[in-house]
Amino acid sequence: MVHTMLQFYSDTADKNFTRAVRDIARRQSVLFHGTSLGSLIARTNTLLYPTVGDPAISFTRSPETAVHFATLPKDFDDGLPTVFVFNRQSLRSRYRVEPYQYPPPENNKEGKFEMEEIIWHRDVECVSRHLAAIVYCVADDVFVETDISEMRRSYKQIAAACAEANLEFR
Repeated sequence: MVHTMLQFYSDTADKNFTRAVRDIARRQSVLFHGTSLGSLIARTNTLLYPTVGDPAISFTRSPETAVHFATLPKDFDDGLPTVFVFNRQSLRSRYRVEPYQYPPPENNKEGKFEMEEIIWHRDVECVSRHLAAIVYCVADDVFVETDISEMRRSYKQIAAACAEANLEFR
């Protein structure tokens, strides 16, 4: 049986991951993008808008929400939860970033619902130009990189270790 890295993600990792993302954001104007496709983004230096569903790239202001979306298991992920921390001003200087809020579900009694910022119908190219940091998690270990090339090197080392341990990693 082949395992993915996300299967080894624990509650402790979740707390450490969220704390690391929150610590990076202190005293900075940032937006978060949580994904399990971090190696694809690092290799291509591009954040592609989806061709299925809403044709938009979503960002959040909430570290907890970013970590949640980074850790959602999918059929097509690289197994490592990753949060890209973007400099808000840098993104806005190049892209039209719009505030957006999905209509709250009917059973939402609190009246609070996550506020997003979205780039419609456009890829974010040269991701490295807009990054404040990249935070990703392997089992219970959290890594913080400020340079996309460092993340690429780390991903290569993790991929090699996964291959040795018979873990799936793309």
